[in-house]
Amino acid sequence: MNRRPLRAVVRAMSIAGAVALAVVGVGVAPAVAAPPPVTAGSVQVLDGNGDPIVGAGISLSVGAFGVEHRAVTLADGRVDLTTIPGVDPAGGPYVMWIWANGYAGYWDGATDPDATVPVQVQAGADPLVATVAATNPPPSSTTAGISGTVTDALTGEPIVGIQVTATDDGTGGDNSGAGQTVLDGTYYVNFGGGSLPSTAEVAFTSLATSEAAPFGYEEQFYNGINASASEAETPVDVTAGATVSGINGQLLPNGQLTGTVTDASAGGIVPLGDAQVSVWNRAKQVMIASGSTNPDGSYAFAVPQGSWVVQFDKIVDGNVVSTQYYDGATTFEAAADVEVVAKLSTDGTDAQFGTVPLTPVTPVTPVTPTLPATGPEDTAPLLWVALATILGGTVLVAATAFIRRRRPARSGS
Repeated sequence: MNRRPLRAVVRAMSIAGAVALAVVGVGVAPAVAAPPPVTAGSVQVLDGNGDPIVGAGISLSVGAFGVEHRAVTLADGRVDLTTIPGVDPAGGPYVMWIWANGYAGYWDGATDPDATVPVQVQAGADPLVATVAATNPPPSSTTAGISGTVTDALTGEPIVGIQVTATDDGTGGDNSGAGQTVLDGTYYVNFGGGSLPSTAEVAFTSLATSEAAPFGYEEQFYNGINASASEAETPVDVTAGATVSGINGQLLPNGQLTGTVTDASAGGIVPLGDAQVSVWNRAKQVMIASGSTNPDGSYAFAVPQGSWVVQFDKIVDGNVVSTQYYDGATTFEAAADVEVVAKLSTDGTDAQFGTVPLTPVTPVTPVTPTLPATGPEDTAPLLWVALATILGGTVLVAATAFIRRRRPARSGS
């Protein structure tokens, strides 16, 4: 069983579920006016017991589905909103999303994206307090505990803000649990919810970028299994009332893949927005990442280190009308591999749909020059040599030329 705990999918499903709650019996509930924004310079995340949550994920976006700008809470469960990369205090207001102790939702607990209070970021403004009900209690007669440490595979340093999820491996009920690493890289997860299985699957997911990992960290399963490898996860044995420790992770920083997609079908080269870009594991033929191009045809997203196949799909009215692979290949098998290195950006992975028509060239008729007539005169080469003696020295001058020469007139005698 190969589950893939994808953050974007989980968030989209959560929002979709929230939207679905607005549908009552018949028809759709009338649109709710967005509440006025609250101004804040920072946020502090507390759990259901009122304790600060270190390592909680914070996301700010303009609109529920806008580009996300992320950070994680540090000491006292706080984060300065003005320092989150990409956040512009002059912009906004922003929708705030939080991941903490298995909770994934809006900062104020709203279930409708139109009902959550937006946040206007302002330096020096009062801090915002977000309380999430989720906690990670000790194991009980129906739950188990899972703990460990997560470090950087390159430096060995602890990583804060890694989301750790435990899911049912199929041997029991619908169990789950989630937590996040704190400043020293340690974590604890309370796993349960139904008929406790004998094993669980544990995954490590990066919630934000950092100086050590400018594109975040790879998604990994326990025992060093990269999610992009599409291999079976190593199950973790769990027992009700007990905590299994040493379930550690060593995560490699992601690289980044960037490029531009253009279209020449209409005769000129123009940017192609909303094209689908997918990254594939060639050996497993499994997609590991995907995204869409911006209106200017550009794209950029984090990708694990490795060699991948990059696919480009041109979308028209929601349908794929043309597909190609890097570098201009028309089949998956013929596609060139793209190498991605940890912490580095692989740029220029471009694609162009259509062909620019060649400009017709008017052939030039060669002109044969006509030499002027010379008449009956006879021409012949004449070589003359002049020798001159100057101050005891001899100068030799020679020249060859074609000259006109008339035949001398004969005398009558």
